[in-house]
Amino acid sequence: MKTICAMQPYLFPYLPYFQLAKEVETFWVLDDVQFIRRGWMNRNRILLNGNPHQVTFPLAKAPRDALVSDMRLADQFHETMGRLGRTVEHAYGSTIGYSRVKELLEPLKNPASDSFLDVTLHSLQACFDILGLSTKLRLSSELNLSTELRGQDRIVEICQSVKATRYVNPIGGQSLYDAEAFAEKGIELFFLKGALAPYPQVGCSEFQPGLSILDVFAHLKPNEISLMMDSYELITKGNQPVCNEPRPPETCRVVC
Repeated sequence: MKTICAMQPYLFPYLPYFQLAKEVETFWVLDDVQFIRRGWMNRNRILLNGNPHQVTFPLAKAPRDALVSDMRLADQFHETMGRLGRTVEHAYGSTIGYSRVKELLEPLKNPASDSFLDVTLHSLQACFDILGLSTKLRLSSELNLSTELRGQDRIVEICQSVKATRYVNPIGGQSLYDAEAFAEKGIELFFLKGALAPYPQVGCSEFQPGLSILDVFAHLKPNEISLMMDSYELITKGNQPVCNEPRPPETCRVVC
């Protein structure tokens, strides 16, 4: 039984992205698909003065149909990271995990490559290491799939190419996939329903869910993060849980 997922790369995404990685053996990064403009691949939110604050990692202008692998860092990326470092220090400087957050951001101040993909992969692997994930990161471009394949057909082809028998997707993508189409190819389809139990956040009277993984690293101890990583369930297309193990109630929205 071989379990995989396939997702676009994100810089410091929120916890359910990593819960998905925990559930699979191989995490296929979709680098040969069109980059989503005004999406969240190069944007995220942190907690600043008790409120969600959006941060953007600037990218150079590119054609509208540019692939993820084509995207490059903007000339002002270094300057932006300097400002972001100061913002993050103001936001999380007093937290127990600030040193961990600072260490994650440090390589971005002087990246070894101007490739958005390279920088993001390095950051994801660093997060995997902190979380103790042994999941392998692989690029979908390695499979040399037909450029004509889109959506579900592309995902099914990825599964078949690597002989995967189980595919897991975030819960937000339920409407995009047909379980019968996967079953016809001998693939079980599951959706991960993540949960994020409230935790104390500096300067915040009301819990702010769905922030970057940086917020989790800043506020929680390793053992607390480990417990939170297990707070999810797998469901089938019919909304039936795969296991009956009790999980914390869902407190955040999973976006595909």
